[in-house]
Amino acid sequence: MSEIEIIKLVRANIYQAIDGMSKENNKFDFKKLWYNLKDDLDLNEFLKDVSSIVNTPGPDGYIVIGFDDKSKKYKQSVFFRLRS
Repeated sequence: MSEIEIIKLVRANIYQAIDGMSKENNKFDFKKLWYNLKDDLDLNEFLKDVSSIVNTPGPDGYIVIGFDDKSKKYKQSVFFRLRS
């Protein structure tokens, strides 16, 4: 999937969540903030979320950082992007 297609997919899921049609599932998850990987609870949550995505058959999975689907608000979140 191209970067443009990913952006369209994420936007569509955010708009659906804002409209009350939450799109979270085993392949798509919203997170208000990036995980604190130095905290055992956050590390376990991260591993659970990633494991769920990896072990669910189907297309690529996504964790969208910086959107709270419960309050329907964006949250500034600092994270980094790895390039291969």
